[in-house]
Amino acid sequence: MCEFSTILQEALVIEKIGVLLKLEGEKIMDFLQIFRMFTHSSIRNSILITVVQPFTNRYLLILREIFMLRKLQISFPFIFFLFLFLGSISLFSGPFDDNNLSGNPTNISAENANPSGEIPTVENSVILKPESQRITGGFFQFWGSDNDKDESDWLKELSAMRDIGMDTVIIQSNQSSGTNFSKATEILLGVADKIGMKVFIGTALNEDGWYLNGFNPWYISSQGNCVADYTKILVKQFSPHKSFVGLYIPYEENSLASAVLIGEFYGKISQAAKSVKPDLKVLISPYTAVVPKFPVSMPSGHLKKFFETLFDRAGVDICALQDGVGCSSGRLNKISSDLKAVSEACQDKGVEFWVNVEIFEAYKDKETNSSGFRSGNIERISKQISSEGSFGKKIICFDFNHYLSPNSGNELAIKLYGDYQKYLQSN
Repeated sequence: MCEFSTILQEALVIEKIGVLLKLEGEKIMDFLQIFRMFTHSSIRNSILITVVQPFTNRYLLILREIFMLRKLQISFPFIFFLFLFLGSISLFSGPFDDNNLSGNPTNISAENANPSGEIPTVENSVILKPESQRITGGFFQFWGSDNDKDESDWLKELSAMRDIGMDTVIIQSNQSSGTNFSKATEILLGVADKIGMKVFIGTALNEDGWYLNGFNPWYISSQGNCVADYTKILVKQFSPHKSFVGLYIPYEENSLASAVLIGEFYGKISQAAKSVKPDLKVLISPYTAVVPKFPVSMPSGHLKKFFETLFDRAGVDICALQDGVGCSSGRLNKISSDLKAVSEACQDKGVEFWVNVEIFEAYKDKETNSSGFRSGNIERISKQISSEGSFGKKIICFDFNHYLSPNSGNELAIKLYGDYQKYLQSN
């Protein structure tokens, strides 16, 4: 009791300038023991702690995540004020616009979307590469113009995928920034039903404030509720399609947020989807680069622990880790250790592990002063597949329709498709 009394005496200093945590028994001992462990007494006596609801084990875990950053030699004052800053960001970013996110997906009947009857099958190209050395699925990042495509357009796209051994389509989002893609999704599903493709459909996506509120429990909770409500509507609408096998949650994370909160966010959406369609598979695709354009990520031990904590709460079935090579080719030298750490976390928690190969590249043209993304080259992409394929059960890519499709009208994408065909036919 002596130590307990001493801790409370130290806490009285904090109480004078803030609101003391209302804890009981082991909770207060656990929290204050961590508090003492990672700070000096002079710092403890000058820190303001504000609480707006009773401390629970859940919030204790979140604080533990913050304190664990001390192992990376980050000063406690920096962590504390960073936490306060991140927590206040939502005052400016605000929640998702309910009118923008929770509106019903547009209802389109399969009959009206499929007027032309049965779709003829096409023969696949000769493929010599084993499945561990080839891409078998691809993302579709919809734009507004995709709602104008008809059945023949989607038949060309999906047939082009199937001809190079792909059997899975992942629609990044069914609604993004106020644009609803239900028309495109419905027609694509109708084609996929007929030619035997599998489809994952992304929920609504609005990233305003997402990357700035990773430790904000109120922001994350409110957004999780909003996306979960939308997800129930989406799954119910598209459930009649036999090709609809999975839900994709397009909110990405890179281990710089609270694994507890992000896991609970995914968990709400997963639960919502499976309450409507229990056999639906739920997919996420996180990344590990601290900054997308630099080949730097957190230590392997941190990554493994982060994703184990996340998976305990997420209720997801599949994790497809982005390799990040499209934004930074230097990640080719780093990605293997990241893949190993996350794949081990998946194995420990019973989550299927896939690899998401970025087939684009970032560029900057000094002559025209332009920058952006374009299709990568087969030399680099073949190295990605070779070094990453052994880690996952399946290799997918981002994205097919802009960077690999022979129907895109983009010369670099058309060339990459031809080069990839040759790659598949080589021993």
